[in-house]
Amino acid sequence: MEIINRKHTEDALRESEEKYRLLFENELMAVVIMDGETLCFEDVNPATLQLFGYSKEEFSDLSIEDIFVAKEEILSDVRKAVKGEADGQPIVLRYFKKKDGTTFQGELSTGTFTSNDRKKVIGAVRDISSQIQAEEEKEKIESQLFQAQKMKSLGTLVAGMAHEINNPVNSILLNAPLLQRIWKDVQPLLKENNSKKPGRKYGGLTYDFLKENLGQLLSDIEMSADRIAKIVTNLKNFASPSDTIEMRPTNINAAVENAAHLAQTTARKSGVDLDLDLDDELPIVEGHAQSVEQITLNLIINSMEAIDHDQGKIKVKTGFQQKSERVRISVADNGHGVNPDISDNIFDPFVTDKQAEGGTGLGLSVTYNLVHALNGEITFKSQRGKGSTFNLFFPTSIKMQQPSILVVDDDDMIRDIIVQRLLKDRTFKIEEASDGLEALVKLESNPPELLILDIFMPGMDGLEVCRVIKNNPDLSEMKVIIITGFPEHTMLRSVSELGFSNIYAKPIDLRKLGNEVDRMLLEG
Repeated sequence: MEIINRKHTEDALRESEEKYRLLFENELMAVVIMDGETLCFEDVNPATLQLFGYSKEEFSDLSIEDIFVAKEEILSDVRKAVKGEADGQPIVLRYFKKKDGTTFQGELSTGTFTSNDRKKVIGAVRDISSQIQAEEEKEKIESQLFQAQKMKSLGTLVAGMAHEINNPVNSILLNAPLLQRIWKDVQPLLKENNSKKPGRKYGGLTYDFLKENLGQLLSDIEMSADRIAKIVTNLKNFASPSDTIEMRPTNINAAVENAAHLAQTTARKSGVDLDLDLDDELPIVEGHAQSVEQITLNLIINSMEAIDHDQGKIKVKTGFQQKSERVRISVADNGHGVNPDISDNIFDPFVTDKQAEGGTGLGLSVTYNLVHALNGEITFKSQRGKGSTFNLFFPTSIKMQQPSILVVDDDDMIRDIIVQRLLKDRTFKIEEASDGLEALVKLESNPPELLILDIFMPGMDGLEVCRVIKNNPDLSEMKVIIITGFPEHTMLRSVSELGFSNIYAKPIDLRKLGNEVDRMLLEG
C-alpha cells in the first residue's frame, strides 16, 4: 500500500512539474529562476532568450546584475527587491541591457520560493519602453495643446491691451515734437524775462535748469513713447490671427539666408561670428517666406543678446528629417543660456531676464505664434553658461525630388529674368533652351514637370514644339505655360486649339507667373 501511495505521489509531482514546465516555456513574458543568494540564473524561458539575445547556456554564467545598467548606489536596493526583502512592489529599472549592447526600459517583478531547502527567486521582466514613450508623447501633446490654448487666450487679452494703449501713445508721439518746437520758440522770451527777473521759477524750476535739461526731458518722453509704440506693434504681431498668413511653396534656405544677411551687420559690430550651414537638398515647404525670415531673425537676435563675451558664435543650420518628413532650422549659440527660472515659460509674453537691458519678453512669444501659424514646432535646449539651441520643424508633403522646369526663349535676358524670379524663394531644378530644336532634345531626354515656352523663335518655333508634345504620349502629362510678345497673333489660336491655353503676354507679370507655376506644380 505504501508503495502505491508513493507512486501516486511521484505521478502527481511529475504531472505538476510537467504543467509548470509547459506554462514556463510558453509564457510570453520573460521569466527567470535565480539562486536566492548569488542571484545567478538557474533557468530562463524562451521569451527571455528572445528578449535578451543570449543562449540558455550563456544565461547559466550570468546573474541578474549582468542584464541591467545601474549605478552602484542602487544595486543594493535592486538586490533587496529581487530577493523579496523589499515591499514586494515591481521595480522599474532605467535600462536593461541586451547581449548586443542595446538597452530598453523595463519593469522587474519578483517573488521567492523554497526548493530543496534552498531559497529561489522567480522574476518576470516586461519591456515598457513603448509604454513610457507613449506616455511621454501624450504628455508632450497635452503640453502643446495647453500651450496653444494659453497663447490663444493671451492673444485675445493682448489684442485688447494693444488697442487701448495705442491711442494715448499716438497722442504722446504727436504732441512731444510740438512741445519741443514750442520750447525752442519760447527760449528767447524766457531768457529775456530771466534777465529782468532773475531767479523766477517756472513750474518750480529755474530758467537755468530748464535751459539745461528741458530739451532732453522732452526728447526722453518722445523716445519712451516710441518704445511703447514698438511694444504695441509687437503685441499686435503676437495677437495677429494665423489665418492672415498666405501659405505658398517656400525655399527655407533662401529665407534663412535673407535673415542672416539682415543680421550680419549687427553681428559684426557685436563681434559675433555668424555661421550658416545649409542643406542643399531641402524640399520646398508649404509656408510663408517673410514669416520664416522673421522667425530666424528673431532667434539670431535673441542669441546675440545672450552672448556676453568676446568669443561669440552663432550657427544657423538647416536639414531634412527623413523619418518625420520635416525641414529643420536650428539656431545655436555659446551665450549664457536660458535662466532655469523662466525656461518653462520662455515663449510666454513679457517673460524675460533682460528687463535691465530693456527687454520686453515679446520676441520669442511672437516667434512661437509665427511658427505655429505655419503648422511648425519650436523646441529648445539650453545649459546655463554654455549656450542654447533653438530648433524649428516645418512639415512638408512635397517630395525630396525638386520640381523640374524647362524655360525656352531665344532672348537670354528674358530667360535669366524668369529663372531668377522662380528661384527667388523656391527650390526648383531649372534647365534652359534658346530655341525649339534644343527644347525638343531636352524634352525627349529628360522631360520636365513644367515647360515655359516662348512661341516666336527663329528656326523651330513654339507652335511646332506644341505639336510634337501633343503627338508624343510620353509628354502628354507635362504642364505647359506659353509666353509671347504677340498675344493677338493668329498663331496663338493654333496653339490654343492644341490645348495649350495658359498664355502670358510680354512684358510678363513675374509675380503672377510665379504664382501660376506654384499652383500648377502643387496640383501635381
